[in-house]
Amino acid sequence: MSTNNSELSALNQQQELDSKLGTTTRIPRLTDANDFPEWKWRFEKHLKVKDYKLWRSIVRGPREIMMESPTEPNVKVKKPKDLYTEEDLLIIEEDDRAFSYLTMGLGPDIAIGFRTCKSAKELWDSLVEVYEGNEDMKESRRNLLQQNFNNFNHIYGETVDNQVQRFVKLVTQMQMEDIHTTNASTNRQLLNALPKSWDHHVAMIKKTKDLARCTLSEMISHIKACELDDKQRETNYKNSMLAAGFSMAPTSSSDSNTALLSQGGFQMFRNTSSNQTSGKVQASGSSNQIVSPATPASVQNAGNVTTAASAAAHTPNNEMMAFFAKQSKEKLDIAASVINCLNAFIAGKLDPPKWSPDDLSQIHPDDVEEMDITWQMAMAAFRAQKFVKKTGKNRWGNAWNGATKVPFNLRCFNCHEEGHYARNCPKPLMLQLLEVLRHKD
Repeated sequence: MSTNNSELSALNQQQELDSKLGTTTRIPRLTDANDFPEWKWRFEKHLKVKDYKLWRSIVRGPREIMMESPTEPNVKVKKPKDLYTEEDLLIIEEDDRAFSYLTMGLGPDIAIGFRTCKSAKELWDSLVEVYEGNEDMKESRRNLLQQNFNNFNHIYGETVDNQVQRFVKLVTQMQMEDIHTTNASTNRQLLNALPKSWDHHVAMIKKTKDLARCTLSEMISHIKACELDDKQRETNYKNSMLAAGFSMAPTSSSDSNTALLSQGGFQMFRNTSSNQTSGKVQASGSSNQIVSPATPASVQNAGNVTTAASAAAHTPNNEMMAFFAKQSKEKLDIAASVINCLNAFIAGKLDPPKWSPDDLSQIHPDDVEEMDITWQMAMAAFRAQKFVKKTGKNRWGNAWNGATKVPFNLRCFNCHEEGHYARNCPKPLMLQLLEVLRHKD
């Protein structure tokens, strides 16, 4: 059933795409005003292939059937419809077909605004006037395209292919608006917008290629060649590691650029890998660890450490980021719950219910536990606020990572001084009483 649904969804998407772009038998349809330049170009090409006479009818307008005046010689007058011949009817039919084709190429939301047009030429001119605008609108569009060209840059996470495709589309739109740039400026803008990891390729292309003579298509070919060379080097590296007896997890070029991770953030993955202390490191199908061949007993410890570090480095970045995102969300949710409980208590919306033991026995135990935890969180936050105001100490704000002890500076019960317990207090109890009496006097 799921397979049928996916096939049906793919078929619907293909039909929608065919309806928008058009085919040899289907007219391209204009459904969005922003797509008018693309639709205009496609509709003209489609109609010229379908019947060039129809396109001529749109360009020159409907033809009027004329005849010589029966009363005035050498004077042409409009021919009555009842006198039309077969050739005259074919001409009228040709103009009507052109108008019908153009009307069917418009979506219902767009066609409703052009119902008053009487001919294909009138409809075509109206569409151009509305969606291409006057000279002021065209000038504003040119300025916007020029600004987009000057600000063109790489989007984080975008592939080089998608970036090049965006740039080609932008340059094509500029050419359609009669904005022409030199080859040097176009090529330099594309090269400078490539990702940071392409710095060495950009420097090499600028030094070896003449940007003024190189066209945009040639520059794209150079970029594609550099990308293929990188993939070939990555494949050669993997093959060499496999030949040496290592099995490497599949990684993409984007993962290799983010393989250097902080030690503290991924401590649990390193600990999990370091627990494998056997002579030959085992790797499960779900873990992405490097499996090394059997090592001598004298280098087992070093091999375990190296394997653990390698396993931490080769763990998929998306898996680790998802794990820490989940951990952070859980901690933030708990912190938000404590704050919400405190705010509810301060606002007077957390009054203890007046229930008897018999009433509590009628409630689900989980609900009772939830109410108890809510009240305890509110009281804990309230007491913490009072403690900070009273003593001025707030050690809860320190970042405890679990590697060090909780920094509590305990004081002696007898003398209230830090550094020892009451059983090791150097001051006798009598001296302490005299000090208390002295302070009272």
